[in-house]
Amino acid sequence: MHLPETKQILLSLENGILLLEINDPPSNHLSFRVLKEISECLEVIRSSSVRAVLIKGKGRNFSKGANLEEVGQLSKDLHVDLLHSANQMFLELSRLTKPVIAAIQGACFGGGLELALSCHLRFAADNAFLGLPELGLGLLPGLGGVHRLMRVVGEAKALEMILLGDLVSAEKALE
Repeated sequence: MHLPETKQILLSLENGILLLEINDPPSNHLSFRVLKEISECLEVIRSSSVRAVLIKGKGRNFSKGANLEEVGQLSKDLHVDLLHSANQMFLELSRLTKPVIAAIQGACFGGGLELALSCHLRFAADNAFLGLPELGLGLLPGLGGVHRLMRVVGEAKALEMILLGDLVSAEKALE
């Protein structure tokens, strides 16, 4: 099977397991390029050669979410288009019939957590911290994370995390 050539996403396929690694350490931001490359990988992910997908970040962090400098340079229309495309891609990931697993280490914030929440399973290392800190920046989580977080942790805990902008340790996330 031919894997697409990507620069910000490292891909490897072994025994039917596709490893998709965000390659922009140390933050592993979900830049426009990263989101585009993940979207380009969907065709490979759907192929019969892939039985499961493991998504992780290269280095010590899963993903610190959007690159705010990059987002700040967007026109309103382009920003809306990007959010729509990323939402569609996350929705497609969540609807795949094969397991999509997030291996979370270090920081998993904002869009990074929204990506992890799009996966069917999430495993977090002891050093993982998760959160949706967007409100503290005057933003809203824009990739379906509010709904998915409520589904995973319940409405009360999700609202607490979102409204307070709290970062939650892997241990606390288990509770």
